[in-house]
Amino acid sequence: MKNIYVLSILVFFFFSNCSQKNIIHDRDGYITNIVYRVGDLDDDLQVLKRDTPKYPLTAKKLGMEGIVVVKTIVGYNGNVENVSIAYGCHEKLNKEALNTAKDIKFKPGYVKGKKVKFSANIPFIFWLNPSMVKKIYDKIRAESDTCVTYEKNGDIPKALENYDKIVEIINDYSKQLLEWAEVYKAKYSQAELAAIKVNSTIFNPYKANALYRKGRIYSKQHKYDLAIDCFKTAISLDSSIYSVYGSLGWAYYLNKNYAKCIEYSEKLISQTPTALYAHYNIGLSLLNLGEVEKAKIKYQIITDFADKYYIKISEGTYKDLYDLIKKDIYKNEAEWILINIFKLSEQEIKEL
Repeated sequence: MKNIYVLSILVFFFFSNCSQKNIIHDRDGYITNIVYRVGDLDDDLQVLKRDTPKYPLTAKKLGMEGIVVVKTIVGYNGNVENVSIAYGCHEKLNKEALNTAKDIKFKPGYVKGKKVKFSANIPFIFWLNPSMVKKIYDKIRAESDTCVTYEKNGDIPKALENYDKIVEIINDYSKQLLEWAEVYKAKYSQAELAAIKVNSTIFNPYKANALYRKGRIYSKQHKYDLAIDCFKTAISLDSSIYSVYGSLGWAYYLNKNYAKCIEYSEKLISQTPTALYAHYNIGLSLLNLGEVEKAKIKYQIITDFADKYYIKISEGTYKDLYDLIKKDIYKNEAEWILINIFKLSEQEIKEL
């Protein structure tokens, strides 16, 4: 009998964490009408208890392997209150991942010292032994670590090269698996062939992440068309990486397509209302479109939201508005927003 290995990992920088509205009544010491992202919390996420999922017998017999990303909503006491599939593969593996995720125990989350609910996406990787999946996974992780090192050291060409290598590794794996299934299809049942087809797509989240990070580099290099292509392809592979929507919206903004910026920023907000930068993008786009009053309302909503839910407004928000002032794009209106909504003094504006 084959040995079975099941790995459940928490790679929160890799899969985007999400927030959602959850309207309840207010209570002292709690913030009760919003679900925060992990990045909004006062402290790093801590897992206090996590069980290893069981490998379903039928999935084992059919050779099912894959990656399942479970979206969890964590309550004030650190218990998981709700689970859903953010990215799935085989139905039986999805079900087992959901059942295991329900029993994870986290350290309670706090924002400004107040208990909150928060959301975390949890990947589970199922593989058999011996496993091509394990080998590919190890290669991807090694290349991902190398990419991060290159980016930190400022070696951007090497980082881009390695992100392409990750995509190539995954494409080769998928192609090889499908070709292999075609050659030996007479030996397999329809259920087994269906399992192989699903297995060929299991690294899509990692491929999406590589493209997402490539897109961010292209945005910094002002290669906005390339960035947009990377972001859109990433979304087509794994729509659970919600932060891609924000990056895509910003790339459209920098490419002066303000309507598209608003469209994709709103998609991010629908999933993560605490992502204030998406609100900023919409405000800037509205100003550039000449929708001044709508822009003022949006910026007022931002400040009210930030105050109510203890979310810090980034300095970049002020600098983006100041950039409009320097470019003489709705200069008076941008200055009015900085002074009357964000309460900056004229001296503070000059120092931006």
